[in-house]
Amino acid sequence: MLFLDFFAAYLDIFQLCTSKGLLFGKLLFEDGVSCTHAVLSIQESLLNKTIVDVGRFLLVVEKDATFQKLIQEGFARKFPDGLLATARGYPDLCTRHVLRSITKHKEIPCFCLTDADPHGLAIYLTYRYGAELTTAENEDCFVPGIEWLGMMPSDVRHFPVAANQFLKLERNDKKRISGVLGRAMVLKEMRVVEEVSEGYGKRITVDCRGK
Repeated sequence: MLFLDFFAAYLDIFQLCTSKGLLFGKLLFEDGVSCTHAVLSIQESLLNKTIVDVGRFLLVVEKDATFQKLIQEGFARKFPDGLLATARGYPDLCTRHVLRSITKHKEIPCFCLTDADPHGLAIYLTYRYGAELTTAENEDCFVPGIEWLGMMPSDVRHFPVAANQFLKLERNDKKRISGVLGRAMVLKEMRVVEEVSEGYGKRITVDCRGK
């Protein structure tokens, strides 16, 4: 775990100019750059641009498949004042920095939709608090007001979730659980602590398949 955290921080520091992140929705910069009608790649250069218009909320999704599915299903039409983002997995430093800059512009609410598994919880904590291994480069690269959305492990008892929607935890998942649980306890994220305890032994994925 320590090696993985160190490696992630290493990548953050030395690959600040590169990003996997994508944006789509209501966002316009002073120079005319926009993602209202087309997906925009998140780059460090966006930090030097002046925002002139932005949506009323930002929804960050864990996976590129979910991001693309929401666009295909008419996200812009259904939520014309919304902004959609993804880091396509673990959020890199550049993506986190740009998202923080966007949410600070008008203090718009930000939501994070992830799978209810150890990896998804780790992603949420990284968006909210930054990388686990703190460096100077990480100081402004988190979104403190981001809220966690999605199917929670505790929701299973309230809804008829089909058996094929559950995936067994692998050995690496169980190791990740220990890391997420430890960090959540240090950060006093008791909701995460409770959900991890509730969902141990199974995980739920966000279904992006077409009907």
